[in-house]
Amino acid sequence: LLVLVNVAIQGFYNRRSPVGRAEVLWIAFAAVMTPVGFFALYLVPLLLGYEALASRTWTTTLLVIGFLLLAAGVSRLKFLSLERHVGAVYQWTLVAIGFIALDAVLVYLLNINLTTSTVIMAVLLLFVYLPLRQWLWGRLTRLRMKDYEGVFGEAADALVEGALRGRSPENVWRDLLNGVFRPLTLEQIQGGSETGLAERGQSLRVAANEFADGYLLQYADQGSRIFTEDDVDLLNSLQRLFVRMFDYRDGVARGQLLERERIRRDLHDQVGSKLLSLVYRSTDPESQRLASDTIHLLGEIMTAIKQEPVSVSQLAGELRSICVESSRAAGLQCVVEDQLEEGIREIPSFYYLNILSMLRELINNTAKHAGAQNVRLRVLVDDRGIHLEYRDDGSGFDLETVSRGNGLYNIQSRAEEMHAELHWETLAQTRVKLSIPLENMAWSAT
Repeated sequence: LLVLVNVAIQGFYNRRSPVGRAEVLWIAFAAVMTPVGFFALYLVPLLLGYEALASRTWTTTLLVIGFLLLAAGVSRLKFLSLERHVGAVYQWTLVAIGFIALDAVLVYLLNINLTTSTVIMAVLLLFVYLPLRQWLWGRLTRLRMKDYEGVFGEAADALVEGALRGRSPENVWRDLLNGVFRPLTLEQIQGGSETGLAERGQSLRVAANEFADGYLLQYADQGSRIFTEDDVDLLNSLQRLFVRMFDYRDGVARGQLLERERIRRDLHDQVGSKLLSLVYRSTDPESQRLASDTIHLLGEIMTAIKQEPVSVSQLAGELRSICVESSRAAGLQCVVEDQLEEGIREIPSFYYLNILSMLRELINNTAKHAGAQNVRLRVLVDDRGIHLEYRDDGSGFDLETVSRGNGLYNIQSRAEEMHAELHWETLAQTRVKLSIPLENMAWSAT
């Protein structure tokens, strides 16, 4: 009884430690089951006036085996530390005790002869226990495989989403390991060359690959279990998918880069030279101005095509220039307020192009439809992301009923491309808030 109480206490304190929990179960088996076997097979039959079910030599040997098992558990032998082994031992022990008890009932209480009892036990074993065990094993195996298939499907979806959104491979892989295995700790290691179990299943080593460093995971599912070979197989499958996914993404990106460079070169050599000739040869001032503006826009497009990062100070300066000049051309007064805090220093070029195009479209809509006289632009860049607020003093409009032309559609689609948050207030004047969180900022256009 004292042993069982201590086992219960140790089991409670080791409930978050799979290996410790397995060792407690093993020690409980060694300390309880073998003495119980000795009493059941030798002492109890003698006390009841029957012949012992096993000789004293065999029952004494059983006690010795029990103490050896107890010593093995205390010494923390590797093959005794795994929960699956302990569970199998308990299962077979309980089944054996059940069959021995049933045989004793048939022989001693029902007075059935040994031959008939043996036949009954064989029939029960062959036609009841083994089919039932096989059925239960099949059900548990299918449920387990179904669970792993579901985990693999969700992980594959996360990989595809991360790759398409332009996230870094290292961040995608780390988040995937956390989401699939839910370890207590996840430690980045240098030079991990082999994937496999460590520390008797307490840890899982993740080999480095061409896109991410190696990792060491401690305890699966927040410490509720140890890692198994099934986890290793799942990890190997996920790693192959991860490498192929990002290798394919990099291949597509390289192809896009070559095509963009060709387009940029053609725009510069052919369209740019023609526009520059128009600026110097035209005698019409309006044509010269339009050609100059077009050259400026062409420069923004080629900057985006090159995919070189743009400083936030350049973004803020260009936004100010566009707001002032476009507003002046439309007969509007523009006030710009910018605040560049410590945080983001550069942004991807295609974000730069989208933000500038959205501002031009907003000013154009104000000039055409709002009947406004003033516009105000506020630019805030901090460690959370980029935040723009645009407002005019016009009549506003009903966003739900207005006919959405290309302008509103383009603004919305550009915000979605940047994974930005776009908020409209239009019933009384027009106020538009654009927020691009840092964690949503992808460094490549899809």
